[in-house]
Amino acid sequence: MKVKFLMSLCGGKNYHKGDTESFEDAEAIRLVNAGFAEPLNKTALKTAVKKIEEKEISEKEKEKKASAILHKEELEDERAKLQSRVDEITNALGDAVIYYKPYGDLAADLEKQKSESKDENQDSNDNKENDLLPGEGEK
Repeated sequence: MKVKFLMSLCGGKNYHKGDTESFEDAEAIRLVNAGFAEPLNKTALKTAVKKIEEKEISEKEKEKKASAILHKEELEDERAKLQSRVDEITNALGDAVIYYKPYGDLAADLEKQKSESKDENQDSNDNKENDLLPGEGEK
């Protein structure tokens, strides 16, 4: 990305106020954010910033997944300990029926869906048999 320097900058290479120079996006953004330069194309700056942010988010997500994979056993142990503690508290309070009711409802809903799916498949098969001409389908 091309930037125009707003002030002189000395280092490995010297830049004077008003000089224009091309830099990698990350470096150009750093110079603009520090107030040393301004982008020649503001749209290019916005695009570069968005691209870098998306890359950082993607890298963080990858790191999070990798961490979860590396610590899977520890996380599963922690979950089991926490669930055990929840069970102890639930039993101590005597409200297991209320606490576990949503899980029971979920199981009932899943069973109902399976049953309805079987009924629909059976109805579909019955309709196929009714569509046959006399003598078809007989062996």
